[in-house]
Amino acid sequence: MMIGLDRSFKPEWVYKILKLSKPGQKYKDLEPEFNSIIEIDGLKSKKNIMTIIRRYYLRLYRKNGEEFFDKNHLYWLSIKYSFDTIKPLLLFILLCRCDIAKFIQEKINLKYLHNGHLDRQALYISAMQKYGDRRVVKYAVGYYLRILQDFDILDPNKKGYVWLNKKVDCPSYLLKEMVLLYGAYLNLKEINVQTMINSTPFTYITTSGIEDVLREYNSSEWAYQKRLNATKIIIKRNIDA
Repeated sequence: MMIGLDRSFKPEWVYKILKLSKPGQKYKDLEPEFNSIIEIDGLKSKKNIMTIIRRYYLRLYRKNGEEFFDKNHLYWLSIKYSFDTIKPLLLFILLCRCDIAKFIQEKINLKYLHNGHLDRQALYISAMQKYGDRRVVKYAVGYYLRILQDFDILDPNKKGYVWLNKKVDCPSYLLKEMVLLYGAYLNLKEINVQTMINSTPFTYITTSGIEDVLREYNSSEWAYQKRLNATKIIIKRNIDA
């Protein structure tokens, strides 16, 4: 079974790589620059990290035996916005697309989100019960927690980890992009708003103003429907994700 998270990465690397991933460009031509962006030693380690970034953030297609960058909504967002702006979105995407990251986060939400600290050993046990008692599973937990550090969510201490940020405020235009990407990655045209904001990818995103966002982009991005028993949106625009 592929675990899908066999290295950690820094969000800055993903952002810089996305800015270079212009549709139609040959992937191989940019490999040396990607290697220079990933600031660790060893080509094998760099390759493993690129495997993670390719899997969750890049879109590629093969032609005549070579790989090219495909149309990718994340490329356009990286060109349009600063790193600090879209940094929360990069963690959001990982939680949309990486099953083991989503599983670990669900355990964190269940047991530790409302506590002062987080117990790494208990997370190892939960992951191994789900995926098997293998070294790669234990490593995946450690890598995910390291990623949360690099996204300024957690800070390690002697007891395990303490929280730096449990919620991140995002401007309305970024929340709009998250809604669109959530629909695209889950292949949903009709989205129940309550289900969406309570989903794992939105764990660290402040959603108290989501209704204002839904109204702001009503008719341009989606049809917003509010009823007594449920609020939903129907996506109008397809994005490359």
